[in-house]
Amino acid sequence: MIATGGRLLRQRDGRWHATGGLPDVLSIVGDGGDGLWLLGSALWHWRDGALREVPLPPLASSTVTSYDVQALAVAPDGALWMSLLGGGLYRHDAAGWQLRVPAQVTLPRVMAFDAAGRLWTADTDGRVFWHAGGRHGQLPATGLDVGAVTALLPGRGHFPVAGERGLIASTEAASIRLERADAAGLVAVTGMAEAADGSLWFNGGRGVVVMEAAQAAAFAHGERPRYRLFDERDGLLGVAVQSNATPTPSHREDGRLWFSTNQGVALIEPARVGYNPRPPQVLLRSVSAGGREYTPDPGLELPALTRSLVISYTSTSLGAPERVAFRYRLDGVDEAWQDAGPRRQAFYTNLAPGEYRFEVIAANEDGVWSREPAVQSLRIRPAFYQTWWFLLLCVLTAVGGLWLAYLMRLKQLGRHIRGRLQERHAERERIARELHDTLLQSIHGLILRFQAVSETLPPLDPARSAMEQALQRADDVLVEGRDRVLDLRATAPDAGDLEELLEAVGEELAPLCEACFEVTATGSAEMLDPIVRDELYRIGREAMLNACRHARPAASAWRSPMARARCGCACSMMAGASIRRRSSAAVAPATGACTACVSVPSGSVRSCGYGHGQTPGPRSNCGSPRAAPTARA
Repeated sequence: MIATGGRLLRQRDGRWHATGGLPDVLSIVGDGGDGLWLLGSALWHWRDGALREVPLPPLASSTVTSYDVQALAVAPDGALWMSLLGGGLYRHDAAGWQLRVPAQVTLPRVMAFDAAGRLWTADTDGRVFWHAGGRHGQLPATGLDVGAVTALLPGRGHFPVAGERGLIASTEAASIRLERADAAGLVAVTGMAEAADGSLWFNGGRGVVVMEAAQAAAFAHGERPRYRLFDERDGLLGVAVQSNATPTPSHREDGRLWFSTNQGVALIEPARVGYNPRPPQVLLRSVSAGGREYTPDPGLELPALTRSLVISYTSTSLGAPERVAFRYRLDGVDEAWQDAGPRRQAFYTNLAPGEYRFEVIAANEDGVWSREPAVQSLRIRPAFYQTWWFLLLCVLTAVGGLWLAYLMRLKQLGRHIRGRLQERHAERERIARELHDTLLQSIHGLILRFQAVSETLPPLDPARSAMEQALQRADDVLVEGRDRVLDLRATAPDAGDLEELLEAVGEELAPLCEACFEVTATGSAEMLDPIVRDELYRIGREAMLNACRHARPAASAWRSPMARARCGCACSMMAGASIRRRSSAAVAPATGACTACVSVPSGSVRSCGYGHGQTPGPRSNCGSPRAAPTARA
């Protein structure tokens, strides 16, 4: 039956019969027999052509109207169940209204009975309850996060629950959720029905959706189902009614399904719905890049600097081409298939040079997907600055720049060190000049004055003897002071190697002390900075002077070679008794040669203080006979 415009339409013998004189009806539900419950501006019960108004349950706090009715359902025993806003869940039978569940527990938004006679209710908080034998319980909330529930159907092998956020297929084992993104047609569902063949039908905001029995079973086990959408392209006018106290679809015994929409009532006969089992074939039409269109080719190469790409494709499904859906992906860019819907173009931007593989599949109007994708392989050539050799060149350039900066830094540090050495040298010259021009000259003047005074004293006067001794000591102090000044001003000559300069110092010191100086150099000679050479010359000269002052004739020799390096030479001396002893023999017992001659390697010639002819070796000043060599450099 259909209630509309104050009339009740009933189909009998293939013809529609109208009964007038009825009020405007918003919801209609059978009473389990030949009667009907009608909800409009009030609640009526219609039976045998007679219409009787039934008062709504009274509420102590407010006046009840039909707009407070949230949901209606009729039990197998003919009792009417009603969810009333602010009241709760009521049951009506011959005894009248009875409150079964107060509103503080739950306020059902939708209700449905299963085959066992249990009442299932759901509220706007997404909670699902069952009611049987005066008891009630709640399903676990795990997996039921669909928002406000809008429809539920306790079916034979599954229990779908529709809400604002998606669809749940609840089973005894688990609850499987189907998001809106997975099923774009399953939105705003206000009613569900199960056909005789096990298929599920949904009346929603996009139209009527059907899941075949096999797909419904797959969905109940967690798989992504295929479905078919009936909309205005199939002759369906309007979408599901959203504010209704009863489910919007109705399944009759003859197998036909009735759906209430905002444009009227729609009838679908599942047995007469056609099905296309053939998957469509996908064809690639063109590839566009940089304002130029290319014909699809397995070895397609695109020019360098190609950043955006448009690939056009189509399908051979001509039965309902507007309902063909596509999915595509580009290897290297897309991690999963991209749902394009009916769009026949794929767009990509910011592509890097390299090789790509584009794949696209299609589904016909019944959701049958193609088995093999259409494939397009393409390559984007790199620009010169995107090649590996250019990157390598950049790396080498960067490394070279760092190396050049390192060398420049070394050069800068070298200039800084040389400047510091020059400053030290200038400071030493200034100090030596001031000492010579002031202190030493003053001391020399005092010595002359005291010497003049001492000459006025008698030769045998003890005071004159003491004065002359003091003057002798003053002369020694003056000489020592001048030596120190000379040390401050000591600078290596401009020409000659460092070992030659040190050898010359040894020759100068040979007449002043009983020591034998020897210079040994290893390695290849390199040009030294004059300031560095001057510092090394001073160090060696000071060591040789110390050896000359402190060596004793009976002392042993201590030897360490002087080696050349990139930075200059290092040297060490063989000194007297104040230096560590190495051997105590001044003369070799077998030959009478000095210890310096005994350890000379073969292949060198030199002369020692005792006149022994030897092969050349280290340079030495052992040119005059002595009791024993006492120092060697």
